[in-house]
Amino acid sequence: DKPYDQFVREQVAGDLLAGWGTAERADSVVATTFLMLGPKMPSADDPIKQQLDIVDEQIDAVSRAFLAMTVACARCHAHKFDPFSTRDYYALAGIFKSTRSMLGYRVDSKFNLTALTTEADNRVLSGLEQQMDQADDILVNGNKVDMSADERKQHTDQLNAAYDKMAKIPTAMAVEEGTVADMPILLRGNHLTPAQLVARGVPRILQVPRPFKITAGESGRRELANWLTDPANPLTARVMVNRIWHWHIGTGVVRSVDNFGRLGERPDNQALLDWLALRFVESGWSIKHLHRLIMNSRTYQMTSQVDALASKKDPENRLLWRMNARRLEAEELRDSL
Repeated sequence: DKPYDQFVREQVAGDLLAGWGTAERADSVVATTFLMLGPKMPSADDPIKQQLDIVDEQIDAVSRAFLAMTVACARCHAHKFDPFSTRDYYALAGIFKSTRSMLGYRVDSKFNLTALTTEADNRVLSGLEQQMDQADDILVNGNKVDMSADERKQHTDQLNAAYDKMAKIPTAMAVEEGTVADMPILLRGNHLTPAQLVARGVPRILQVPRPFKITAGESGRRELANWLTDPANPLTARVMVNRIWHWHIGTGVVRSVDNFGRLGERPDNQALLDWLALRFVESGWSIKHLHRLIMNSRTYQMTSQVDALASKKDPENRLLWRMNARRLEAEELRDSL
């Protein structure tokens, strides 16, 4: 029952939360693989656009998963429906552009690897990456006509030896701090038309009472993680309790569980959503506590039997006068067998 706020902070900034040599280092670093997964394009002709596309995907993943909002829509213009501006987008983009996800941006770029053991192993890993790049470059781009079979074998052996050494170091495909810098607003999302510089930060409409101040020399992911899990953040707790309610009841209090924006649905019961979110935070962000709270409720324990009068007044069962009948998922069918 890892507290959900801790879980979220590790997804976004686990590498910054646990120092080398601590017991929780490996788990925290592996958690940041969340930022590495997804539909990324590691082979592109334009290295700058490649990096910005990866940043865009990371903003989209974080905002959808934890805030149920589509902030990435503001890359090229102010959001058409929700109150997010291009300034808000590039404030977030500066945080993720200051984060290293790839070892380089090129046609055959590689995802960043981090050692899960010691800082010394991580330095060894970095050296092995350079050896592999050098040997690979010679084998692929070298003068194949003048290269003898013995020379080719020598470089191949060097490459394989580096692979063997790397295989002995436990690693994770994880992010780490990169070159820290703010980003300019890019007109229409085009990196060839930069405008004014924007300080790294979070969407202005979602500000919390505590100031968003980035530690000198850091990307801002640590502060972003703390902002996401601040009890005063208006969305993070609500989004998670709504998802859990959705899986137990069959529909969310907000039926558009992935979209709390203008095009999403309004809550069927705003007071219930707020109450659940408050209880969630007060319990120490305990998901187990939330499961118990919902499953011990009269709402969860009702039958799916139809009542004619209630059905006439509320045909969609938005007020939950009965339990919604729903199909079993494949895993539930398997477990029941």
